[in-house]
Amino acid sequence: MAGKLNMEVARLKQKIKSKTVTDTNGCFLWFGGKDKNKKYGRIWANMYSDGLFTGKSVEVHRVAYLIWSDNFGATLADGLEVSHLCHEPICCNLQHLSLEPKQINQEREHCLNQNMCMGHASYPCCIIFS
Repeated sequence: MAGKLNMEVARLKQKIKSKTVTDTNGCFLWFGGKDKNKKYGRIWANMYSDGLFTGKSVEVHRVAYLIWSDNFGATLADGLEVSHLCHEPICCNLQHLSLEPKQINQEREHCLNQNMCMGHASYPCCIIFS
């Protein structure tokens, strides 16, 4: 099982690197496939779930977080989301992503609207670009 997992992680890292460009803010912008609303990037991944590998289309920033934080074999706990600190939905830069509760992720929208981050308890501050 570990061999399949390592091969899939290597494949996904190469695919993400080949489909991103770095902008002036340090965002790694995904220019591959997108969801039906054309907001979030999507990638086909053989995810480990319930002891089996299952192929499915998933949000690329979630995959990027899992593979570059060395947690690909894990699943995201219920109620936790991978948030974009930079507010760029197609960013895959691990330094711009945070694993946190849905409520914190939703609070970040207020920061974006105010163009200022007021902090988020024990979670990282938003990255606000002027």
